[in-house]
Amino acid sequence: MTNFTGICTFPHGGMISTGLLLATGAALAATTYSVVSCRLVVLSFISNTGNFEDSFSRFTQINQEDFTQYKVALGLFQWLRPNGDDANWDDGTCVGYQQSMKDHFAETDFEIARGFGSIAVLLSVITFLWAGINSCIAWNVWQIIILAFLLLSGTFACGMTFMFFRSDLCNSVFPESTCRIDEGGLILVAGSILWFAGFLITVLFIRPLDRLADERGLSPMDRNRAREAAATKEARAREKERRRLEKQKEKQRTDKNNIYAPSAVEFEEEDGGIAVTPMTAASYTYSEDEESAEKNTRKKRKPRAKSSQRNNGRADEDYQVYVNSRNRRVDEILRDIQTSEDRQQSAI
Repeated sequence: MTNFTGICTFPHGGMISTGLLLATGAALAATTYSVVSCRLVVLSFISNTGNFEDSFSRFTQINQEDFTQYKVALGLFQWLRPNGDDANWDDGTCVGYQQSMKDHFAETDFEIARGFGSIAVLLSVITFLWAGINSCIAWNVWQIIILAFLLLSGTFACGMTFMFFRSDLCNSVFPESTCRIDEGGLILVAGSILWFAGFLITVLFIRPLDRLADERGLSPMDRNRAREAAATKEARAREKERRRLEKQKEKQRTDKNNIYAPSAVEFEEEDGGIAVTPMTAASYTYSEDEESAEKNTRKKRKPRAKSSQRNNGRADEDYQVYVNSRNRRVDEILRDIQTSEDRQQSAI
């Protein structure tokens, strides 16, 4: 049984399905044009009753001595009537065969050629539609065999169309007559080649449903579901990674905008020496001079830039201002300590 795998999933392979579709489409166009064309063959004949149309007229008088060479383009269902002079046989209008003409040459070979031409057109339509749905359906072995048989039958039908050369119209209707292939016949030969190319693609490259499951480990439906699951999982992973990066960048911006004050020290005089007590940035108190200096520095500071690079520069500038102020405060404390020690030494 068939297995619908989804539109444009190409269970038998994208290149294989596309190649088969192109081959059958071109075969359809070539076969249809050749069958309906009025230039399948060119008939060269001599007649003493006039041109091709006059030769089959009941009112044409026969001239036993005046034989003239003529040419006319013929097809399976119509022929090319010249617009003016009979010498310009390749310039005219396609018209159907009259009943008076069919009474003279509508024999077995002619009807066989016409019949196989119609069959070829019908088969070309069927195989083209079959190749079109090949992109969304996985065929089993019997369906592939039927498709290959239809393509081979189309090749045979195109070839049988050339039974036209064995008809009485090309051999015995006129005293002397020969038929040679014309543009419609050449296109029909190309159509036969395209039919056979589609047959080879089907036989050599298209694998049935059960063999697809054996070769690839999954049925086409399961492979389609697995692809969808993998795509969903990949999308979720990308979204998770995106959120993680955003959080990381936000944390970096926050860390750079915050000013972390290093530990300071508090000096206290005790008996026998000086005690140094660590103090955090929260417990550290600026003097009035430091506070005024900090305010002046903030006033002179440029407005905050919008870009992240300027924000980072401002954070570094604030941190450097604080470090310089702290260093000055520590130097003042150390000088006070040194002065106090000198006074104690002088008192002793």
